[in-house]
Amino acid sequence: MIHAEALSKIGMNPDALKKGVGRVMQKPWHVQAHHEVIVDHNKCTGCGLCISCDYGALEMHPFPLKSGGEPSNPQRLIKPQVAETLGKSPGGFEKQVVGIDENCVGCDWCVSVCPTDALTIVDKRRSNNHAYWDNWSKDNVRRQANTGAKLLVSMGAEGTSRSREPYQQRVLDYLRFDAAQVTNPSIDPLREPMELRTHLGGKPSDPSEPLPPQLKLDLPFMIAHMSFGALSPHAVMACAMAAKQLGIIMGTGEGGLYE
Repeated sequence: MIHAEALSKIGMNPDALKKGVGRVMQKPWHVQAHHEVIVDHNKCTGCGLCISCDYGALEMHPFPLKSGGEPSNPQRLIKPQVAETLGKSPGGFEKQVVGIDENCVGCDWCVSVCPTDALTIVDKRRSNNHAYWDNWSKDNVRRQANTGAKLLVSMGAEGTSRSREPYQQRVLDYLRFDAAQVTNPSIDPLREPMELRTHLGGKPSDPSEPLPPQLKLDLPFMIAHMSFGALSPHAVMACAMAAKQLGIIMGTGEGGLYE
C-alpha cells in the first residue's frame, strides 16, 4: 500500500487511487516560458500601445506609491479623480506595464511600436536541445497534459527552420488520427471502421434546412496554394492528377492555372 503522505509530497491525490481514477495530478504542468519581457520603467511613459498585444503578454496595472514617493516617470502618474476609484494610497498611484512571459511568442511587435524603446524581449530557450527530445516536443506534451486536449494548428508549417523552434514539420510522422468511439466500451477497438471523408462548406443550424454547396474530400488533405510560375507546367499537372486520383482538392494560387 502506497503511503498517502508520500503521494501528497509528489503532488498526487491519494483519494484518487482509492476510487480507481488512477494517477491524478493536483497541479497542472508548468510550461516554461520561452521568452522574457523586460520593461524599462525609467523609459516607459505609460502610453498603453504595447498592452494591445494579441497574445496578452503585456498588461497595465496600477501600483501604489509610498508616502512622499515619486513615480520613475511623471507621465505615468494616475490622475487623482481616477485614483479615487482604486482606493487610498498616501502617495497616489502610477501606471506600470507588466510582462507575462508565459504568453509571449517573441514576435517583437511591442518593441517596434514602443515610442521610447522601453521594451526588450529576451529568448530564454536553450540552444543545446537534444535532436529528438527538444523544447518543442517537451512543451507539446506538457500543454496536452495541462489542457487534457489535443493541440490543433492551422494549415501550413509552424516555423521557418529547424534551428528556430517550432520548426517546420513536413513529414507524415507528426500526423495523428483520433478515432471516434461510437460505443462505450467499444465492441471491437482493433477493427472499428473509421472514415476520413470530409465535407467543406456551411452547415445550417436547423437540420431541416437545405445544405449550401458542399465540397467533398475523400481525405482531409489539400495541396496548398502556390503562386503562378512557382512550379513548372509539368509539376502543376502532376499535382492536379494526384488530387483527382486521391479525391482531394488543389489550390490554384493567386495567379490561376496554366491553360
